[in-house]
Amino acid sequence: MSVMIRVALALWMLVGASVQAADQQKVTVAVERSSLLGFLPIAIAKTQGFFAEQQLDVSIQTFETQDDALAALREGRADAAGLSYDRLLRSAAEGAPVVAIIAISRMPGFVLGVRPDLTSAIKTIADLRGRRLGIAGPGSASAGFAHLLLARSGLRSEDVALVSAARTEDAVRMLAAQEIDGIMTNDPTATVLSARSKMRTLVDTRTEEGVQQAFGIEELPGAVLTSMSSFVRQRPEAAQGMVKAIHKALVWLKAASPDDVADVVPLDQYEDKSLYTAAVASTLPSFSRDGEVDGQGHDLLLRLIVTDRGQSIAVPLDRVFDQTFLQNAAGEDGLEGSGSPVPVEEE
Repeated sequence: MSVMIRVALALWMLVGASVQAADQQKVTVAVERSSLLGFLPIAIAKTQGFFAEQQLDVSIQTFETQDDALAALREGRADAAGLSYDRLLRSAAEGAPVVAIIAISRMPGFVLGVRPDLTSAIKTIADLRGRRLGIAGPGSASAGFAHLLLARSGLRSEDVALVSAARTEDAVRMLAAQEIDGIMTNDPTATVLSARSKMRTLVDTRTEEGVQQAFGIEELPGAVLTSMSSFVRQRPEAAQGMVKAIHKALVWLKAASPDDVADVVPLDQYEDKSLYTAAVASTLPSFSRDGEVDGQGHDLLLRLIVTDRGQSIAVPLDRVFDQTFLQNAAGEDGLEGSGSPVPVEEE
């Protein structure tokens, strides 16, 4: 079983387990499978009991792409969905009544890597013209971010061939076989590929420095928790509870070490603890510090996003980000003192 699959099982077998209580509200959250580590705050909110504190019984549904997760949200099969912020903006531009209620990450968390043998040939993003770039699949968060990065460098989507490399083992094999020239991926795959010397990093948006080099600003909205406007109106207590729990998880992660995170994941669920903790260490800086969406990053993304008809979009921040619940969560007495990590006992 691959590192990616084992890590996914470690995180989401935990969040899938529910503590039933008569007065708990059931909530279903949809996320893209390849972005699981990027949604670690949701797992922490579950394992540390932060959702339960809010009288929520949260279950997680994983999908191949974020477009599938968004479809589940819009069709009523999920109450909330973890999406990349650029996908939220595209959805809003299409008229979908979807809103973010808390930011999960303040940086995209994606890494653009190229084959080591192409180091001299591909030195900039512009050098990808005519090349083959691996992504998790059409409609995935990595595909959406690839389009943004290409646009930032003056390339059109058709200038680069996007090829599906959904799993870590797919990426390793396709890079080794020279079926792709580079890959847009996130952790833990990025850490695995680097550790195995299968790629050379060209762009790293897990760090402020990397985002600054690629986009000229230190923060660019990454993952957000979204819901339909109707859910927010009809079930405000559930929406507020999710925001409070995830905000508390973000506070927990600010003080956590990679080993702290590993301590709340059963160690027998992944084959290489050192790789996992290395991936966590690389991902931790990208998580939001306060749950807010950066306005400057919002504006930059609007300038980069182009619709299928080649048109730009104009979506005000207050149309896609409902800050009401976050303001209540951040202002709650004692929230910042989330306590020490609570290990999950292995059976």
